[in-house]
Amino acid sequence: MALAVLARAEQASSLIVAEADSSAGRFARALGLFDVAEGREVAWQGDAGRTVLVQRFSSFEGIESTASKISKMVLGDPETEDTRKAIYYVLVELLRNVVQHSRDPLGGVVGAQLMNERQGYKRPTVQVTVGDAGIGVFEALKRMHPTLSGPQEGLEKALWPHYSGTFEEGRTGAGQNAGLGLFFIAEMAKLVGGRLLLASRGAAIQFWVDPDNWEKHTLEVLSPSGVGFPGTLVTFELPLDSFQDYEGLIGTIQDRARERTPNRVLHRWVQFVDVLPADVHRIKVTVGAEDTVAAKELSDRIVEKVFRKIPMALDFSGLSICTQSYLHALLFETVRTAWARQTPLYVVGAKPGVKSGVELLENYALGG
Repeated sequence: MALAVLARAEQASSLIVAEADSSAGRFARALGLFDVAEGREVAWQGDAGRTVLVQRFSSFEGIESTASKISKMVLGDPETEDTRKAIYYVLVELLRNVVQHSRDPLGGVVGAQLMNERQGYKRPTVQVTVGDAGIGVFEALKRMHPTLSGPQEGLEKALWPHYSGTFEEGRTGAGQNAGLGLFFIAEMAKLVGGRLLLASRGAAIQFWVDPDNWEKHTLEVLSPSGVGFPGTLVTFELPLDSFQDYEGLIGTIQDRARERTPNRVLHRWVQFVDVLPADVHRIKVTVGAEDTVAAKELSDRIVEKVFRKIPMALDFSGLSICTQSYLHALLFETVRTAWARQTPLYVVGAKPGVKSGVELLENYALGG
């Protein structure tokens, strides 16, 4: 994955890779490395049921379909549906980070495979990797956090809740960003006995859970000091036998985010109902390719109606997976404006994970 990111031919200083008739060369060719480097279209499927070939992506419009295809190709068995949803969630967050924050004009590269005994894994484990050759985590954070000591501290704090390059420390969100993406992924690793590698310009950290004691977590700064990746490279691993309840997993992470949100005066304004009152303007919510820019544009239109005191309802019927980042972009300003203007705001058809996400958002949006 790292080679694929750096070998893209359009880059000014592209790493040159040559097709060699060796085991490593054949493996690289099978994974699509040379096709990605030259910008040729790559077939999705690799080793059926195990490997998804390395792919490029560059826009919000491709995020949902890419995450969906990868998660279904690696985990197509109905018995692994909850694990697939978790992998989809992680992929959406990582892909969006590249599009939203990396400033890599070529976008990013993504791949996935199912690891087993052949790779030295005691338990079957899904591994997904996303990389870009952009500005790096520290550069993305330092404008809003000028006291950061360097890339290592930047990577460590990127795993904190409500820590982002789009708003100052102490706040709980800006229009399109809640600063919860990497926090959710790190907490997921804790809860499923997984592993997370985060390497970016000037530093690299690895977070993993003791497979024999999930309460024991290790965060290691990789040596030597200054090691990293010319861009950002993230790998997440999730053992297949670690959990069976996606809704419960997301709910637990949302509870942990609430616990680490600063204690402020809390307000409750969103009403969760089964039947809407008459004369309420209903908007059907779809994930919309997980495009937080498009979500913010929709939010602006909703806010305009809420400001005019038109009662609004958000209908989440049929939506089982919705990342916290998307909910934030859609509802952060909506909830704040509805409360300020005392305009009724309803939510209907939300499944437990989505409902809990809206409650978490309301908790910090109206808490200061």
